[in-house]
Amino acid sequence: MSSKSFVITGLYAWDGSGSEPAQALANELSHTYDVLYVNPPSELASLLRERSQRDTSRKKRALYGNRSAIRHLTERLWILDPPILLSTATKIYSDAVFDFLNRRNSLRFGATIRWAIEYIGLENLHLIICNDFFRSFYLDEVLLPEKMLYYRTCNLSDFPHWHYHGRRLEPLLTGRCDAAVASSQQLAEDIRPYNANTFNIGQGNDITGCHFTRIYKLPSDLRGIRHPIIGCVEAPDTPRLSPSLLAYIASSFPNCSLVVIGLKDDPAVHHWLHRLHNVYLLDAKPTDLLPHYIAAFDICIAPEEIDDRFAASYNPHIARYLALGKRVIASATDAMAPFLHHLPLAANREEFVRQTYQSLILPVAPDEAEKRHLFASSLSWKTCVERLLSVLELLDEQQGERCGNEPETFERERLCN
Repeated sequence: MSSKSFVITGLYAWDGSGSEPAQALANELSHTYDVLYVNPPSELASLLRERSQRDTSRKKRALYGNRSAIRHLTERLWILDPPILLSTATKIYSDAVFDFLNRRNSLRFGATIRWAIEYIGLENLHLIICNDFFRSFYLDEVLLPEKMLYYRTCNLSDFPHWHYHGRRLEPLLTGRCDAAVASSQQLAEDIRPYNANTFNIGQGNDITGCHFTRIYKLPSDLRGIRHPIIGCVEAPDTPRLSPSLLAYIASSFPNCSLVVIGLKDDPAVHHWLHRLHNVYLLDAKPTDLLPHYIAAFDICIAPEEIDDRFAASYNPHIARYLALGKRVIASATDAMAPFLHHLPLAANREEFVRQTYQSLILPVAPDEAEKRHLFASSLSWKTCVERLLSVLELLDEQQGERCGNEPETFERERLCN
């Protein structure tokens, strides 16, 4: 066994795509350390509502003892499908009743994880909670980890399901952890008042199979579409693209084709976007096929509404665009600030159209694509994991000194930038 082992809890069940931050983090850590990724346990309401889904079916089989609850996926990576059924408490608006039910859920959840840890034989346990501030709130009481980190990749409290109790529990959990890490500077700043050991480790991205020098086969559903093609891909799980902004861009460039992949937000189906003659709305594509589509785009765009829900994170497909050497225009959100020297950012729809026009007509410098690819390569999960491990080293140093002083300024800057 390695000197450290990790247990990671999150909001999404393992599907092998690595598209979720918690999954990608587990994948990267498992190259060196033993990792147990814990799928969300079944809840009665969701089990009835989503009974046809694949991950729920797997949960049911584990729940009823028809399959093993622990999967040994790779040499150092295990997946746990907790064989327990939890009550649903999020719609209970009494703090006292919610806390009672949530504590009971969390302790049962923790007992199942403890069983899996002992079965596998993990030692020197480090717990990473990825956004899961309800179910995982009391896990440290059962697991007794060497270190507990809260990993914040979005502001869930802005969403209805987590809003009421999340505003109260997320700060409390952050304060109980040994450290908190976030995927952007803004997400880190929001919770730093609750934990001085809060760091921005950046947002990792998977650019596997994306290289600007490679020649890709043109997908059949892009054949016959007129160039220039302005293209974009919707984020895998959280809809971010703005149908209104997409329609404004398409109508501003009637001689171009706008190709949008995976736009699944219901309002977009009834939006006038789909009635424009130069707009092509394609279904979501498997991750390994996306480079073939993006390579066919002349330029790429990431048009998002600038609001609090998405301002602190960015669409992971932007890294794929850059890795393929494409010119990219994106909305000027806080999370996109580090990209400023590599692509233009637009603060409004008029600016978006102006930047799109310039990207279509300006000549391409010989080394432009290579520079974009190199920058995209720096946005990897390997870099994020290195920063996370640096945070753990800093905590070990603080513990060794038996001192509660603030980390040295240069150390904080090294981790946060």
